[in-house]
Amino acid sequence: MAREGKALKLLTRAELVIGRFERIPGLLAWRDDVLAFQGIGGHSVTIPPSRIQKIVTADRLGSGRLLMKLEVLRLTDTSGEELEFVVGRNSADAWRRLLGEWSVRERQEAAAADVVTKGRSS
Repeated sequence: MAREGKALKLLTRAELVIGRFERIPGLLAWRDDVLAFQGIGGHSVTIPPSRIQKIVTADRLGSGRLLMKLEVLRLTDTSGEELEFVVGRNSADAWRRLLGEWSVRERQEAAAADVVTKGRSS
């Protein structure tokens, strides 16, 4: 999960949802350059932050199943594909905080780039 020169921001236990009643246990990590899941048996998923379009946390899976003492972290990428990760409530709080801070920075950088672009076209 670690890469040279890339800071690990958050690492938690998680389960990747692959079906209504199927989940793969593993670790979910956020680095500067990628969100990565490493599951048991070598199953892995990576998403560059630039491809994350929507972030949702809830107590109910996309299939409608209600989670008790757990939460789902649902990410939608730019192609519309959804990934769901089941995490503990404390972990969900940490993910909400981290991803919220990240999304604010992304919006600020986009707004700053917009101002620079408009300034050049004037």
